Amino acid sequence: MRSYLLVLAVSLVSAGVYVEALNKPRMSKEQTKPKTSTTGPTFNNHKPVWNS
Repeated sequence: MRSYLLVLAVSLVSAGVYVEALNKPRMSKEQTKPKTSTTGPTFNNHKPVWNS
C-alpha cells in the first residue's frame, strides 16, 4: 500500500513539472512580445485554469 501511494505521489509531482514545462515556453514567448496588452489578458486567463 505504501508503494502505491509513493508511485501516486511521484506521478502527481512529475505531472505538475510536465505542465509547468509546457506553460513556461508560452509565458516566455508572451513576455518577449513587444505589446504588453496581449500579454496581460492571456496571463490572467491562464491563472483561473491553474487554480481550478
